[in-house]
Amino acid sequence: MAWRKCFYRKKRTLILLCCASLFWIVYFLLSLSSPKGKDKSDIIYENYGGSESRRISMKHVIRQSTKPYVYAAVTVDNKHLVLQEPPNIPHNNEDKSVKNVHVQEVSKTITTKKTLVTSAKEEESNLNNILQIGLHIKNKTLEIGKKMKNKTIEVGEKVKNKTLEHLAVLGIIRQKTPPRFLFEPLRWNLSISFDDIGEIMKDTEFLNKLQPLDLKGPTLSSTKNRTANFTYTMPFHTGYCDCWERYCVCCARISNKRLHLYTTVCSNFTFLSKSQEMDLEIQLNGTLIYKKLISAVDPPLLCLGSHPKVADICIHFFNMTFKVNANHEHKSQLLGCTDFSLNLYNRTIGAHPVDCFQIPGDPNHHHKDMGHVHLLPNWMP
Repeated sequence: MAWRKCFYRKKRTLILLCCASLFWIVYFLLSLSSPKGKDKSDIIYENYGGSESRRISMKHVIRQSTKPYVYAAVTVDNKHLVLQEPPNIPHNNEDKSVKNVHVQEVSKTITTKKTLVTSAKEEESNLNNILQIGLHIKNKTLEIGKKMKNKTIEVGEKVKNKTLEHLAVLGIIRQKTPPRFLFEPLRWNLSISFDDIGEIMKDTEFLNKLQPLDLKGPTLSSTKNRTANFTYTMPFHTGYCDCWERYCVCCARISNKRLHLYTTVCSNFTFLSKSQEMDLEIQLNGTLIYKKLISAVDPPLLCLGSHPKVADICIHFFNMTFKVNANHEHKSQLLGCTDFSLNLYNRTIGAHPVDCFQIPGDPNHHHKDMGHVHLLPNWMP
């Protein structure tokens, strides 16, 4: 029993020592966690903020609460316990200055970016303006160059034509020998039956005899009165030639009872002084049947065959003269006469003198004043 009492005493002493040491350890730790010179009321005051009277009241509450077994009723004003600002928002001037500096830096960065974007847009617009100005200058230069080129070519062509004309008049330049005869078959339709063709073939006297010029036959007169005196004239003609500038129209009527032919033939030609040629067109009753360039100085005899191959109409130019008029700005002139003929199986059965012409034509005649040729249909008796 004695050893048990001794054991319990030692055990009790050990427990008391442990409790005492634990108490002092806790006290030591609490004293270390709180800052020096500040009690619990100061820490609470710093966390929640408030005035000096609130600090004193909070200290009084904490001291009363730390006394053992003492309960004192303390009245605290509720308005002092309301949080005025969130605890995370800084209250000192240093934090506000840092925030203002950060805001200023951000605004400066945004302003710099805007300035860079604006300058880039201005540079792009300036570049576009420069490109447009350059393109306009390029187009203007090309246009001026094209005009100068055309003008140079035009002047060169005029000088060349004048030189060729003078050299041709002097006989230095000789043209190639043109053909003397041109025949184009099946160019116009002849309304004749095979019986009529047989009757004509049996009539050897008709074929071997040249038909005399019918002075009572149809004649074709111009709607213009010739006021200029031409170098060449015909004492008798069945047609006319009207000329203005470098263009002429020579028309006449061709008729034959045996062939049932009654038609109007016109030769329209333009004189080309550069090549000394005529751009010739042949029309029957207003229908174009032939077009070709022929020599103007020595034109060939042109014959156009019918369908069927029975007859042909020939256009003949004669007395052709090419010269330069020294009294009228040294312009080149073309003088000549023309006639038409009707052939049957290579036999001439009718001659139709047309008229003489002169290029440039009558100065009182103009292309816009040229009257229409009165054309008659092909009449078959």
